[in-house]
Amino acid sequence: MARAGRYLVGPFISWRFKGNYANFAAHDKIRERLRQGLGSIHPLSVPVRSIERTYVDRDGLVWLLVESTAYDLVKHFRGNPKLWRRLTCLWSIICRSCGHNPSTTLRPISSVCNVCGGSTAPVVFWRDAYSREVRVGPCNVVDGLLECSGTIYYTGEILRLFRDLAGNIYADVLSFTGSKQSDEMRLVEVDELPNIVWSRPVMLA
Repeated sequence: MARAGRYLVGPFISWRFKGNYANFAAHDKIRERLRQGLGSIHPLSVPVRSIERTYVDRDGLVWLLVESTAYDLVKHFRGNPKLWRRLTCLWSIICRSCGHNPSTTLRPISSVCNVCGGSTAPVVFWRDAYSREVRVGPCNVVDGLLECSGTIYYTGEILRLFRDLAGNIYADVLSFTGSKQSDEMRLVEVDELPNIVWSRPVMLA
């Protein structure tokens, strides 16, 4: 029986969650390598339970640290990236009405299903074991993403959004740093904000 090893694989531009597996689409920069090594280009399909950590590199692409016995497959996805930060979770955008599951990226996508017109929600299917829920703010919206103290928070990492009496934005997020702030501050929870596509995630992990 093949022994399991730990491998850093990527870069990936998008992914899709189905059952107990997630399929990750490779970036164009390694497509030729995959074509030569595998004879064709297919997403890397991994069991969700095999994912140990996830990262974003300096180009905004996703990398995975996985445990796998399939060395002959994962060796074609191995690399040595300049990692930017660790992700706290992975999520998939799923329609609440018809279940349509388009490819998910780090960039926000429409909150309206392009199949049936129903509303969509991020479904968190993997969470880093060391992540924790903290409150951050005041926050800004930068290019459609939530930013606080220099850190960008992606769709699935944002659990709840709030405004204070002055209109400042606060958020409960998944993070590796910080601590839960006091609830004494008078905040009003909101379902949406201008210039950001977001809805409260469904937590499976």
